[in-house]
Amino acid sequence: MTGLSRQMTQFATEINQQLALIRDDLATCNERLSRLESQASCSEELQRKRRQKNPKIAEAVHRLHTSNSNFSCYDPRQV
Repeated sequence: MTGLSRQMTQFATEINQQLALIRDDLATCNERLSRLESQASCSEELQRKRRQKNPKIAEAVHRLHTSNSNFSCYDPRQV
């Protein structure tokens, strides 16, 4: 094996090792991102359920939207 051939083989080996480390880091980042996304969706769902089960909030929102003094009330004809 010539000196240049040996250097190219060593260089290719180092590149493959660095690429393997980068793939591992990307896999770790993807796992973390997936975990964070699932936690965020769970907390949003929990908040939504909490609001749905609270009759006082539902009543207040209903009164606000149906009041005569609410000029920014939703009107489907304006869409």
